[in-house]
Amino acid sequence: MIDPLGEIIFPENKKIEKIENRSIESEIGGIDKRAKINKQLLTGVTMVDMLLPIGNGQKELIIGDRKTGKTSFLITTVKNQIKLNKIVIFAMIGKKKTDIKKLYNYFISEKLINKMILVVSGSDDSENLIHLTPYTAMTMAEYFKDKGVDTLVVLDDLSIHAKNYREIAINSEKFPGRESYPGDIFYLHAHLLERAGNFKNNVSITCLPVAETIEGDLSGYITTNLMGITDGHIYFDGAIFTKGRRPAINLPLSVTRVGRQTQSNIYQQANHEITAFLSEYESLQNLAHFGAELSPNVKKVITKGERIIRIFDQKYSEIISNPMQLILLTLAYSESFFDVDISKLKEKLLKTGNIKLEKQIEN
Repeated sequence: MIDPLGEIIFPENKKIEKIENRSIESEIGGIDKRAKINKQLLTGVTMVDMLLPIGNGQKELIIGDRKTGKTSFLITTVKNQIKLNKIVIFAMIGKKKTDIKKLYNYFISEKLINKMILVVSGSDDSENLIHLTPYTAMTMAEYFKDKGVDTLVVLDDLSIHAKNYREIAINSEKFPGRESYPGDIFYLHAHLLERAGNFKNNVSITCLPVAETIEGDLSGYITTNLMGITDGHIYFDGAIFTKGRRPAINLPLSVTRVGRQTQSNIYQQANHEITAFLSEYESLQNLAHFGAELSPNVKKVITKGERIIRIFDQKYSEIISNPMQLILLTLAYSESFFDVDISKLKEKLLKTGNIKLEKQIEN
């Protein structure tokens, strides 16, 4: 764990063997240095990997109200990426000291701390130090990119970063614009996030910036700025969270602009089929209270939809492989298995696994 100036916070008294100085501002590579995104970044979360896939080198915004499961989703993604031997840089921007310590202790308990870098600034740190946090994280990612190593960067969160920059701008007598933010706030975040991407030497920096909404309002200034800059967003809905569904992702309001091109044909087909079906299921859900008066076809759609939702419900400690996600969705979607309790079947398959079948799907 380091601060934005590169000083080690934990473990204490640890010395850095080799120091390389880099500017936190770097020139952004043009289109001639970039390559098409063609590899999927696997999060281990069924709903995201199957329906909202993220590509290596993609900038995907994680958005939602407080306490809707954003950090829990990020932790699952980090765990899966470390399991796949990726470098992870997690930036905590202007967070409470208690939140920093809680997350740090969690990474220690899960034995992940030695395989990742935490760049942190507390809410009681100076504005300048908080402002530097995401730049330090991105500069470190560029160091690994130059070494030919794929990196995942998490920026948690840019809403705090924007408010902090607004304070700096007002104190330095910059002319305030909308919601008192300075006029260059869009450039500031665009310049930062465009440093991520998939590059021609077969290496990528994937960036997952986080933004907080207030009462589910997606039309906020910083929110819409970040949605315009990134390659899509995953929206965590407070209403879905209250219903007890985990992860509380609102599928119709979530977007992935380049992720689907990274999926193989079988996954693309499943994605299209399930997405179209869930749209029909959502429209028929309002009829469920009619019970016995429903037609057999409507009952069939509602039953199938409920089974798929149960497959998507996932504990944050659970990491499900991509082939197993496809197997589970197929079992939930197929009418041949309607008489089998899908929750018990899912639990059994995740415990026992089917390595042979998973390998066949991968091939």
